[in-house]
Amino acid sequence: MKFMTIAAIALGAVTTLASAQTPNFPNRPIRIVVPYAPGGGATIITRALQQGMGDALGVAVVVDNKPGGATKVGTVEVIRSAPDGYTLTMTPPIAWVGYYYSKTYETKPWEELTPIAQFAETPYNFVATSVASGLDTWAKVVAKAKANPGTIKVGGPASGGLVEFTFNQIMERAGITGVYVPFQGAQPALTALLGGHIDFQITTLGDGMATTRQ
Repeated sequence: MKFMTIAAIALGAVTTLASAQTPNFPNRPIRIVVPYAPGGGATIITRALQQGMGDALGVAVVVDNKPGGATKVGTVEVIRSAPDGYTLTMTPPIAWVGYYYSKTYETKPWEELTPIAQFAETPYNFVATSVASGLDTWAKVVAKAKANPGTIKVGGPASGGLVEFTFNQIMERAGITGVYVPFQGAQPALTALLGGHIDFQITTLGDGMATTRQ
């Protein structure tokens, strides 16, 4: 529980680092892999750091979005990259909690990556609905789900991760059933929400604020 609590508030940059860096490090561009679709909170935070980090290090910093698999695609790419400090990832550690408990991760980022800095804190996993849906309270969402068993649709990033884990937990505790619909990130899920294709979205405060401003 302590691990989950700490992870829930920490948005950290993690990297594989060589045991000893060369004296002239860095001498080429550094890539930061964001394992989410463009437009979300992680991308906004990374791009806010991009210029200042590049100026401080004297090299270009490239932001590379690699969505898919509830952060698996981007995370695995970083793990498999050369451990020389030139490939980083901006990832909330809580993204790995679901894989840790579900045992669906083919790698172990909590062991194979080294946290180097925390850049932001944000509440994680809250429910967002469209104004047009009329579902402006959790009680109304539960009432709709109970009136239409198994039909309510909930969107989140990919499957097998913490958001789907959260979905299963809140649905079970509310005594309702529904369908989890995986997307490649917060922005695609929001588009589906506004289009009436899903009933609510499980997201972060940062992603919610970022997407609603677009």
